[in-house]
Amino acid sequence: MENKDSLQFHMNMGKLISSVHNMITRRFVQNAHEAGLDISLDQWMVLGPIHYHGDASQKLLSDFCFKDKTSITRIVNTLEKKNLVVRVPDQLDHRVNRVILTTAGKQLFNDVLPIMNKTKKEVSRDIAESDIEIFKDNDFEIRYYPPVIKAKVLSENGSNNNFMKLFKYISGNNSNNEKIAMTTPVYLSNQDNTNAMEFVMPAKFNMENISKPNDDKIKIYESKAGHYASVRFGGWGNRKKVKNYSNVLYDKLNELDVKHVGSPYFVSYNSPYKVFNRRNEVMVKIEYNTNPQ
Repeated sequence: MENKDSLQFHMNMGKLISSVHNMITRRFVQNAHEAGLDISLDQWMVLGPIHYHGDASQKLLSDFCFKDKTSITRIVNTLEKKNLVVRVPDQLDHRVNRVILTTAGKQLFNDVLPIMNKTKKEVSRDIAESDIEIFKDNDFEIRYYPPVIKAKVLSENGSNNNFMKLFKYISGNNSNNEKIAMTTPVYLSNQDNTNAMEFVMPAKFNMENISKPNDDKIKIYESKAGHYASVRFGGWGNRKKVKNYSNVLYDKLNELDVKHVGSPYFVSYNSPYKVFNRRNEVMVKIEYNTNPQ
């Protein structure tokens, strides 16, 4: 049975999550209405991946937005009635419809971007520091990871199209025109002025049966097994947070007299369109002996 302090912690966290969700939804609708725009938060979240990818199946939208298929169908129907999207048959599989933005949909998405940024700032400002402390638990873990197949892309600092390159790869831009399920988390790292992003491939794949990328910037490789230490945090990740939580992680490893290997990863478990209750980690490989003498 949980003790009183633990129970209170979880009750406070649940209350804060609910409060933030309601606050974001209310502020977004209010800001959109003041700007003369007729769109809900859920509708804008669905427009996002269509905008960045060019088109998307409803299954892909369901996976990307972390919503069930029924909810996605309802939202797409509403967007279609508003003339913001249209459904067209997939050229490779006529059983599947692709959702694309209309000219009005593209314009609306761009018009809403500053409203979303304004909403995030307002909500962040209105949450009391005492409430935010609930999320600063700095959860620390050591885990063992077996070998997995990963798709990796590199770019110079300032480039932000790594995600779309990998997303297009798993959406069919590969040697077999194969759609590969997206998994979480997504791994990001930075070293020597180079940004790296990695997707983990589903467990059914190995180096022999994985589809080869059409984009030569993407490399497929098998990771090595090993132990990793991580610290968990919420909200949106940014360079300042990654640096701060990397220091938290290093301090904990020093306290335990555990050596780390290489640079840390920023690990994201959520779609960029998820706006509350987000999960992130800073993770680094370690020298870890499970049977010390």
